[in-house]
Amino acid sequence: MQVVLLASVVHVSAAVFWAGSTFAALRRDISPSLLKALFVPQLGASWWAIVSGGFLYWHMYAGASPSMNILLLHTGAAAGILAAFCNAIVVGLSLRRAGGSTQEVPAAARAGQRITAVLLGVAVLAMSAFRFA
Repeated sequence: MQVVLLASVVHVSAAVFWAGSTFAALRRDISPSLLKALFVPQLGASWWAIVSGGFLYWHMYAGASPSMNILLLHTGAAAGILAAFCNAIVVGLSLRRAGGSTQEVPAAARAGQRITAVLLGVAVLAMSAFRFA
């Protein structure tokens, strides 16, 4: 049971950092260097959140009968995985294309952060509702 507690702490901590840094990156006055500095830690946090969430699901809910709870959990997981892909592909590619020469954040990176933030919001709402449905 201590493994489940540890995985829960890792999952929540990584997800809170990932969501918090994504929402902080939505500020208009964020510098491109800060967004670039946050990008790799965001990818790491998303990886830890997804892997630990997968472990928790496998350990606690694998084989559970279909219900509204499980549907909410699947919805949150799908939104989180899509958010990770959006962050990695859209934001990562736009930051790579911009290189170090830009003085402001590329529009594609801002759009990618917005999409990621919406998907993370859906994931948080679905997984929060999972606990109470």
